[in-house]
Amino acid sequence: MKKILYLIPGLTVGGTQKIFAELIKNIDKKRFSPVAVSIEEGGEGFDIYKSSIELAGVKLCTFNPRRKSVIPQFADTVSAVFRLKKLIDEEKPDIVHSFLPRANFIARAARIMSGNLKIISGVRVEAKEKKYHVLLDRLTGGLADVVTVNSRYLKEFYQAKTGMRPAKVVFIPNGIDLASLPGADPAGRKKEFGLEGAALVVGVVSRLAYQKGIKFLLEAAKDLAARIGNIKFVIVAWGPDEAKLKKYAQDLGLEKNVVFTGLRYDSMEFFPCFDIFVLPSLYEGMPNSIMEAMAFSLPVISTRVSGIPELVEDGKTGLLVEPENSRELADALLKLAENAGLRKEMGRKGREKIEKEYSMKRMISETEALYESLSLSQGDSL
Repeated sequence: MKKILYLIPGLTVGGTQKIFAELIKNIDKKRFSPVAVSIEEGGEGFDIYKSSIELAGVKLCTFNPRRKSVIPQFADTVSAVFRLKKLIDEEKPDIVHSFLPRANFIARAARIMSGNLKIISGVRVEAKEKKYHVLLDRLTGGLADVVTVNSRYLKEFYQAKTGMRPAKVVFIPNGIDLASLPGADPAGRKKEFGLEGAALVVGVVSRLAYQKGIKFLLEAAKDLAARIGNIKFVIVAWGPDEAKLKKYAQDLGLEKNVVFTGLRYDSMEFFPCFDIFVLPSLYEGMPNSIMEAMAFSLPVISTRVSGIPELVEDGKTGLLVEPENSRELADALLKLAENAGLRKEMGRKGREKIEKEYSMKRMISETEALYESLSLSQGDSL
């Protein structure tokens, strides 16, 4: 049996954190023995992820309390390298599988002191804002045996930016557990947020951060509200830009049309309330929320960035627009708002695409095959 140590910076609410937990829960425990490590303890959603991991019979270790300022984070990162080295000596894993840049760096640094150990680094999103992540990858990438990415676009992007050999960058798509989706019973959520009687409900499940482009959705919402009576936009999200975006919606006069739910741990239960799903991101990896929307047979409107066109086939499973273009976004929304038949057809094709290409079973199977290939390889691949 191979022991896998999973490492992530923290378990706050997010797409990567969800995939991290699902992978640990679903990995074949007869073949692999997982140990989970969250470098930081605490934050929104930590207790939920901790509970789900431990209910799967997997130990979760933490190193430091969650911090937001840079200097303590830097000190904690240095400390985490040595704490991970100590844990590696105690647990003796065959593979360390890390997720996100900070954890990837810590795992690679610990490897220098840990001898014969296989390292898988998970890269989940195109580095646009924090370009030093790419620099760190160029400097330390040789310490990883394999880098996994969740979209074909990200594979090409990462190879071009870091110069890493194509064979070391492995594409494994995110997966959805269709059997675990909640049933379609939207009445409770519609009542909670005053959506009964709405002519159309447009939804987004996301973080309220620059990357997600919610500002442009609000601008498009102003246009649609003037054309369609009683249209509702439900933003199931939280994040650093929450106060700023709420004020912007108010400035646009959208108090009656836009609902901010705040942080919700039951976000999956909102999808059956929506007629259209929107995610106007400026850059991405492979957005879980789009996959979830497609799993619920929703038509999707999103942007032509990163790995999104691999999910959303323009004119087939949804519509694609240019990023930062609220006018084009409004036109796409109006096109679907006026054609219920098109919405239904796109939703059906989206569901079929998820079933065929983005199942949890496929994600787990391809990850397990990667572990086996590393275990069977002779010597170091550095």
